[in-house]
Amino acid sequence: MRFFFASFPVFLCIAPFVFAQTFIDVEKEPFVVKTFQAGGRIRHITLEQVTPSPAKEIVVYARKGAFPNWVGEISIYEGDASHRSIKKHSSLRLPDETIYYGFLVYREISQLILVLPHQIQIIPFENHAWNQEKKSVFELQGLTMPWAKSTAVPFQPLLENQQASQVWIPTIQGYQTFYMNEKSITKGEFISLYPKSFYRSSYDLLPFEMSYWFQNIYWYPKIYAGSLDGKNEILFSPWMDEIDIVAKKDQNKLTSHYFKILSEKERDDGVHYLINEPIDLNNDGRTDFLINKFQGTGTSFRSKSVYYLTDEKGKIPAKGKTVPMPKKKIAGALVRDITKNGKQDFVMVSSLMNVWSMIRALTKKQVLLSFDMYLFKDDQTDYDFDHPDVTREILFDFSLQDFFIDGILPTLEGDYNGDGYPDVMYATNPRELTFLIQKPKDKDLFDAVPSGLYQVDIPKKYRVGDCTGDGKSDLVFFSTRANENDQFKVLINKGML
Repeated sequence: MRFFFASFPVFLCIAPFVFAQTFIDVEKEPFVVKTFQAGGRIRHITLEQVTPSPAKEIVVYARKGAFPNWVGEISIYEGDASHRSIKKHSSLRLPDETIYYGFLVYREISQLILVLPHQIQIIPFENHAWNQEKKSVFELQGLTMPWAKSTAVPFQPLLENQQASQVWIPTIQGYQTFYMNEKSITKGEFISLYPKSFYRSSYDLLPFEMSYWFQNIYWYPKIYAGSLDGKNEILFSPWMDEIDIVAKKDQNKLTSHYFKILSEKERDDGVHYLINEPIDLNNDGRTDFLINKFQGTGTSFRSKSVYYLTDEKGKIPAKGKTVPMPKKKIAGALVRDITKNGKQDFVMVSSLMNVWSMIRALTKKQVLLSFDMYLFKDDQTDYDFDHPDVTREILFDFSLQDFFIDGILPTLEGDYNGDGYPDVMYATNPRELTFLIQKPKDKDLFDAVPSGLYQVDIPKKYRVGDCTGDGKSDLVFFSTRANENDQFKVLINKGML
């Protein structure tokens, strides 16, 4: 999970902390590098559970031909038994009007789900191929036709924290559920959650102003499963500073909760926007909420993080708790269970935003980011923001071409030594990867010195996951830019980090 905050001169990716940078050589290369041709122009790459194996498969959606007659095809790659290689699993051309595609593994059976404007198709994988002759077809409340042929996007058909038998399909008026068993697929209840739309740009902006590039967002609700009382399941659908709540025990009754973070002026000014995340912060079985608020660009960029801890009676507090942000800096926060104690730790990243920092970014092509981590310890009932458990700063190369760091900001998505604890990966430039392996039993969770530096040319788009089933995270790098989007690179973890 990562959040992206747009600002000039740097786009901040709110990602986990890093430490002071030290360059060290890796005597033995920790990865096997494999490069694959995509068979077209890459639009999407995801890591999915396509087969019953514990590993994640690499799903590539590539497009051939010329507009308006694009042809879209998915190709799937899987790890082999040696855990040192990747091979092609299967491929399939998708119908031109496909809107969403996703995968479902049920009782050792792999199935591909395609969402079209007026139907869904469920295609089983049999005899080493996707068997379209045995596909199941269900009529669907009409979705809007795609704007062009072969513009499908991936989606997750399973509701998080639900049993694998329940499938959720977005429609123009909400979600249609389906239930699967060993012999059939049956249509379930309909959840009325309407799509919403808003603008992040206005007609009076000039093309050279950063806000000009934010376009209209047409949104289908994302569903989170949780509970307010710690017993009964509730479905949450967040949007800006409100939450739609679906009570499953009460025949899917729909209510709304408003956090009242945006004023009426802010709601209509096209400058403010929010990221609203339902999540259990303190591991008490009740869903809490973290909301990040952003406004402005450049030196006027401001952010605010507010969290709400649901009380013992299942009530969401009327007023949230504000996370103290560094002054005179652009900053944002996310949460991640770093220590694996069931509680979410706060990670904040910030950058000084003044004239001198802009001059350094423009002249020296560098930007300095600060990282602070606040652990939610076992003996705590709330966060202690007085003193961060870790504070580090690091310089990243800065690209004048796209006003972004010329590398990869830190992420805790991967576990590179297979011990179950998240490790850090980042790149201060597009030629070297750096890793920090967590040491959960040490006083300092991460050494100040990186555990390794690996020299490899890397694009900025990547995916992290176990592609071979050995319990250690692998890396997939790709680009969706012209002249670079016809192949992707897989770094298979050899377990030497």
